[in-house]
Amino acid sequence: MARKIFLLAGAAGAGKSTWIAAHPELADLTHSWDAERRKCGYITYTLDNQPALALSQNTSAESKAIRRVNDCVEENMRHGNTVFIDNMNVLLRNMKTFLEFARKYCYTAYLVDFQGELTLDELYGRNRTREYTKRVPEEVIETAYNNHRELRENWRSILKNYRDVVAGYIAPGQVFAELFTPVRALDNYRTVVVVGDIQGMGGELEKLINTLSPETGLRDENICWIFAGDLFDRGQNPEKVFDILEPALGTLPNVHLVMGNHERSIMHTIRGVRRYRDARETLDALAAHGVYNSRVITMLNTAVNMMPFTLGHERYFVTHAGVAPQLFADSHRTLEGVGEGYLTGLYADETFYLGSNPYPQARAGKTQYAGYEDTLNDLSRAAGITQIYGHRPAALGSEGYSNLIPLESSVEYTGGELSAVVFSCEDSASGAPEKAVWKREIVKIPSSSLIPDPYASGSRAAGASKSTANGAEEPLNDGHRLLEEMRANPNVNVRATEPAGVLACNFTRKAFYKGAWDKTTAKARGLFIHAETGKIVGRGYEKFFNMDEPGHESEAHVRKRLAYPAVARAKENGYLAIITVFDGVLTVYSKGGATAYSRHAESILRAALTEEELTRLTEALTRMDSSLTVEVVDPFHDPHIVPYEQVTLYLLDLVANTAQFSVKPARFENLWLSPQAFAQPRPTKEHGPVRIAAVTEIVLENDADFTRLLQDARTSDAEGWVIRDSTGYMVKIKAPGYSATKRARSIPVLVDYLKTAEKLEHSPHAYEDIERFEHNARQAGINLDDYIVQDISARPVWNLPRLAPHLNVLLDGVRTRGRWGQAQ
Repeated sequence: MARKIFLLAGAAGAGKSTWIAAHPELADLTHSWDAERRKCGYITYTLDNQPALALSQNTSAESKAIRRVNDCVEENMRHGNTVFIDNMNVLLRNMKTFLEFARKYCYTAYLVDFQGELTLDELYGRNRTREYTKRVPEEVIETAYNNHRELRENWRSILKNYRDVVAGYIAPGQVFAELFTPVRALDNYRTVVVVGDIQGMGGELEKLINTLSPETGLRDENICWIFAGDLFDRGQNPEKVFDILEPALGTLPNVHLVMGNHERSIMHTIRGVRRYRDARETLDALAAHGVYNSRVITMLNTAVNMMPFTLGHERYFVTHAGVAPQLFADSHRTLEGVGEGYLTGLYADETFYLGSNPYPQARAGKTQYAGYEDTLNDLSRAAGITQIYGHRPAALGSEGYSNLIPLESSVEYTGGELSAVVFSCEDSASGAPEKAVWKREIVKIPSSSLIPDPYASGSRAAGASKSTANGAEEPLNDGHRLLEEMRANPNVNVRATEPAGVLACNFTRKAFYKGAWDKTTAKARGLFIHAETGKIVGRGYEKFFNMDEPGHESEAHVRKRLAYPAVARAKENGYLAIITVFDGVLTVYSKGGATAYSRHAESILRAALTEEELTRLTEALTRMDSSLTVEVVDPFHDPHIVPYEQVTLYLLDLVANTAQFSVKPARFENLWLSPQAFAQPRPTKEHGPVRIAAVTEIVLENDADFTRLLQDARTSDAEGWVIRDSTGYMVKIKAPGYSATKRARSIPVLVDYLKTAEKLEHSPHAYEDIERFEHNARQAGINLDDYIVQDISARPVWNLPRLAPHLNVLLDGVRTRGRWGQAQ
């Protein structure tokens, strides 16, 4: 079975916890916010003469309890463990963390419908029979009941952003079938082939298939193919491995894949969990071959953690690394309507692809690569089974054991081989299939690799791991030093944002208004760092200044400093969004982190781009380890100063996710957009037509070009220009008209008009100015409400681009404190 998470859904009293209690084998796989909250409470007594659980009203304690559960869930999913979430799971916001984990770790999420057709009265009745300290207010039950019904009816639209991980609703009675791996009787095939570790050696795989099925390859319905894991990494031709297996896995019923540790490494590298050098090199080779990561994930998600089968009366178990037979005995079940099999979902993927090992290695999650064989063979013989596996070699090879068939033979190195065991059916004299004789042979394809085997000197015998040889795991970018620098600076705010564990670093208001700029505060502008790993998750631009800004960039200073050639870009008038990939998930930040503005930007992005473009963008940002900066213009919900006709995403730069700020050269249409991306606005339901555009650029070759740019800016209706020279130095040129209109935002009457009456009590001149302002509007026939919109945070704001032409009339006789072009 593939990795699965089950969200138990329904109002309190639906029977979720009762069902878990009736299945004790699921207890260690189950996680509950309520159970963790109860650990933070204490028993008291009410005046009803009943015990009650007193819970802390401290929101910090509440968030810590939830975080402990979420951290535990993520750690389980990191190892490929099945997870049950015993919450009500009736609202997206309460499930979002778990669905993000599902995407990150390549899980399928199931909503288990416990509420079913229960009525509210039935739920109330069940609640009254509960232990007193576990009773829930009836209004809470009613709300959850209705939320559950709405989500169940509309889950496809409500969970639309997670349709890649959510399978939908199932009944409680269907859960165990999802944990179950049936025994397959393969007697209907003429040949059964189990292939060992391929490790990216596509030429050897092709030769093996041509040897055993020269005419029809994997499509021969009389041959069952089982691949024992580790399809990729370190070999010379992963592209060919992919081209051969992708059309078959998940499509042909006679081709199967068992999960190996390198499948896990590739998926974790794609999702950003950890980065493995071998996996990254494989993915780079596949990308150059035109294979995007999404296709790799889809193919590898067909893998099962174990495949048990029978030939006649003989039982065989294919895993990646070989496991103790007691696991098979403990998990053996017969399910009604399904048949005989094993509850492999009770065990983590690592159990199967690391194999069974002596106690010290088992506790540490390590594989013993030598000296295990005789013990595992004896255990398998006593259990009456034969195990077939790869991952680790055996001293006596593939044919030296009575009840083991080890197939790992270092095909990726000089002198190695690609090994497979082939079972061929010889008809019985009676013609009865169950009495057929199965002949077994080992087929080996010599390796063409020129890479020396690093284990030839005996390091494997000493227990060395293939995954640590050749520097397989590569540490993430180290931003710990930068993070400590941020934390030590009193003019930098370091605050938690989403996802969990990410910190947003931004300069303080004091730094901005007092001009407290240094190398640290300049960096603290839309900088996001993962606290545990030090990974730079995303970043925008370092602080740079306007020309003629007091205390900074005079025109003379700019002229002296500019190194030509330089590039001037039109400064569009919106807000900055920073698009990056964290844990394999496309993530959008504003400079402050996960905010209403970042959610607004993400909504536009997902509405405007196709699924293919979103996938390609995710893969491009992952591959380049960069953030995409975008200026988001929304004249309807976020009007600034410059008028616009439609929502527009202005693509700016690819900024490297590194401690040292740098911009990577890129052509967006080559990276992830279709050639027609910039042609026409894209219709969206929520935001109307959305335009995707690149900003206007002008190359400045010399000081004369710079002078012409300044002259153009003085008469421009735009915000201005941003200049970046050949050394990376940046400066802003603001158009005078823009700056004048911007000052109007702080005119007291415009600020006060949008305040509530309570907030105006301490403003003695506010009512007088507002009355004059309203009088001027009536005289001019202006309905002020027509110029007020709800911004992205649902606050009333002025639509200044529309209001500005009327300000001279509206502000006549009104105090403006010098913020408008009238003498006051």
